[in-house]
Amino acid sequence: MRHHQVMGQIVIEKNIPIPNCWTGPGPEPDYPWPKMEESDSFWVPCMNERQRTAVRSAGYHWFRVNEPTFKVITRTEEKNGQDGIRIWKTAKIPKEEG
Repeated sequence: MRHHQVMGQIVIEKNIPIPNCWTGPGPEPDYPWPKMEESDSFWVPCMNERQRTAVRSAGYHWFRVNEPTFKVITRTEEKNGQDGIRIWKTAKIPKEEG
């Protein structure tokens, strides 16, 4: 196994300001999930089922990890002659026990 020594090539810089950016867990989402309130929705143009599935999956995953008391509901929708998908943020209905 080879080990590369790069310390001589790395420059340590001081007092470089950190730019403002996403402060949530993980990378900033591609969609406005954190800004949404219950019953808010947004529309995304999608040309095919693969794109619609990707948007749905992103929403399901984001809410499961970050806001588990909410979920997304999606519907295919045409807007101004273009196919797309509308995504709503909704509260989860607790399952009844028993």
